[in-house]
Amino acid sequence: MSDVTRKQQFQELADAWMDGRATAEQTRRLEEMASSDPELMKLFVDLSLLNASLMRVADVPSTPTLVSESFASVREPGSWLSTAPRIALACVAVSLIAAATTYAFWISASVKHTFASLESTAGTRWISASVPTDAGSQIGCGRLKLAAGLVTLRFDVGAVVELEGPADLEIIDHKRCKLNSGKLLATVRNRFKGFVVETPNAILTDQGTSFCVSVQQDGESKLQVLEGRVDVEDRATGIEKKVFGKSGVRMTRGSILDSFDVEQGTSERSPPHSSETIVYLPTSIGKGTDYWVQRNESKPGSESQYDLPVLLVKWSTEDYRNYDRKAYLRFDLSGISNESLSSASLTLNAIPSGLGFASMTIDSTMAIYGVTDDSLDSTPTGSAWSKAPASAESGGSVNLDFTKLLGKFTIPQGVQEGTYSIQSDELVNFLRADQNRIVTMVLVCETQSVATASMVFGFAGSNNNKHSPPTLRLEYQK
Repeated sequence: MSDVTRKQQFQELADAWMDGRATAEQTRRLEEMASSDPELMKLFVDLSLLNASLMRVADVPSTPTLVSESFASVREPGSWLSTAPRIALACVAVSLIAAATTYAFWISASVKHTFASLESTAGTRWISASVPTDAGSQIGCGRLKLAAGLVTLRFDVGAVVELEGPADLEIIDHKRCKLNSGKLLATVRNRFKGFVVETPNAILTDQGTSFCVSVQQDGESKLQVLEGRVDVEDRATGIEKKVFGKSGVRMTRGSILDSFDVEQGTSERSPPHSSETIVYLPTSIGKGTDYWVQRNESKPGSESQYDLPVLLVKWSTEDYRNYDRKAYLRFDLSGISNESLSSASLTLNAIPSGLGFASMTIDSTMAIYGVTDDSLDSTPTGSAWSKAPASAESGGSVNLDFTKLLGKFTIPQGVQEGTYSIQSDELVNFLRADQNRIVTMVLVCETQSVATASMVFGFAGSNNNKHSPPTLRLEYQK
């Protein structure tokens, strides 16, 4: 029985009961349907309250009636007006039941249901997300828009989805997601079958397998089955096709096209930069590191803070210049060619420092400078403010004789956390020109504080076990 037919039948039974025409069997059926379906129970309450309101408008006289005489009892046939007391009491009884049912559903819904965990790699950069994005977060239904990086979703049912940015993914339930754009690799283990990946044009159901899916901006998608089998259903026509390991298909609106060998690929148009190799390089790799220094003239030698999970940055007021702070980022490029570098970006994760008040902070511009003198790359991380690489007197600048500006970004007033990136030709040229394969960058706040107790800006460092450290995303042309 369809939902429409079921509701229509229920409403006819309710109408018969309310105006006294219901038989014992109809009353039993009405009670059974209402008690087994919260939606029908709500419909009965709405109809009951509507009839009760009409009776009040008509000013119908009534006499006391026991609640037990109402819904659970077999009623004698009679006019609609003569049943007014019973209807009113029934409304009270049913309303109480409905309220209890609604409360139970509300309590159930208030407990956040999670069925997967999220793991992000270094260099992950988000556009937006409706679920937590910290590594190790437990997540449920939601949407992820990834600008760059790799994210792994581990579903409790045994499916592992690796999402490659840029991408847009909707998590529908514990065994279903929809890829609106971008690429993913799905691997299903534990003998589980039935994990579904939707695309704009098709529905892909795994049968115990490993497969890749890519969706272009125009909605056209491609499936490559690495092992096992995937059942493909065209959304528009309902046509189905079984795709087995080491083969694939293209999916457009209304058709499933071109089976092809995975090793040979497909003749479809290639996206820009299809021959590029992407490398993510955090400060935690090799000889890379990060630290911050503070101008503390009252305690010489205690300025540098190394091996901490948070990098601190601030340009303080003149009265408190001892609390100026700058952060240094060092990346190890050894083994990575600089000749074929085609683009680069640097991503930082802002996190609360716990120092100062965000409400006393204005929009603040952060600037990232590259140190051009290779000899300064070996500067000890414990150096004091005045001996740090390309140091300058001002808390909001560096020595321009030994640096070049790579990019800037702004942190809005009151904001304590978020992901920020720079991408520029200056960054690419700076990395290409490096000779010793170690690069040093300086992060400073170019906006001076307007209040003594304004917030100290914090950024995740290489020793932070919850947030990704400063990371370069490098694209190399093969």
